[in-house]
Amino acid sequence: MYTEPLYNFSNLTVEVADAETLLSMKLTSARTNMYSHDTEDAIALAQYLGVSTEDELFDIVERHTYQNQLTAQCNFFVQMIAELLAER
Repeated sequence: MYTEPLYNFSNLTVEVADAETLLSMKLTSARTNMYSHDTEDAIALAQYLGVSTEDELFDIVERHTYQNQLTAQCNFFVQMIAELLAER
C-alpha cells in the first residue's frame, strides 16, 4: 500500500492511502448495495486520477491487490465503473 502524509507532528505522523490505493480498495470491495458509496467513490477517484478505461482500472487493481482478491464480482464491478465513466 502506498501512503501519503496527512499530518506531521513532532511525535506523530498520520498517513493516508494514496488515491490509486483507495481506488483499488473500492474496486476490490465491489459493494453495490444501497448503503455503500463505492460506485460514486470509484468514479470520483478514477476521474481524479484521469483513469477512464477498463484496462487502466484493471492495471490499478492488479498493482495494489493480491491475486486471490480478484474475484468475478470485482471484475464485474470494474467493467461497470468503466461503462459509467464512458457515459460521462
